[in-house]
Amino acid sequence: MILLTGANGHLGANLVRRLIADGEAVRLLLRPGSDNSTVDGLSVERVYGDLRDPASLLAAVKGISQIYHCAAQISTVAGREQELFANNVLGTRNLLQAAKQCGVGRVVVSGSLSGCSIPRIR
Repeated sequence: MILLTGANGHLGANLVRRLIADGEAVRLLLRPGSDNSTVDGLSVERVYGDLRDPASLLAAVKGISQIYHCAAQISTVAGREQELFANNVLGTRNLLQAAKQCGVGRVVVSGSLSGCSIPRIR
């Protein structure tokens, strides 16, 4: 089974549909409280958690052979750097630690502009 994060984003939304079309069994990590209607009607298993919550990631990763990590918070609003870091950097680290602990064989992490620091233009 494949775990996919970021199914509500552009990359994740397209990837989940491709995986389903290829006959893959897919589990989606979705944030509770988010608008997850973009995945309504898809033949997937839904689990709810947050990249900042390691316990929820361990539960999501159990029984998974591959992970496609497409989730990222994207913002260019000044003053949100700590939130971006917590979600994109620490959240990715949490997911990778859960994958290692559960013996996941392959993890693909997508790139994102928000995953790195960009100096503000003044």
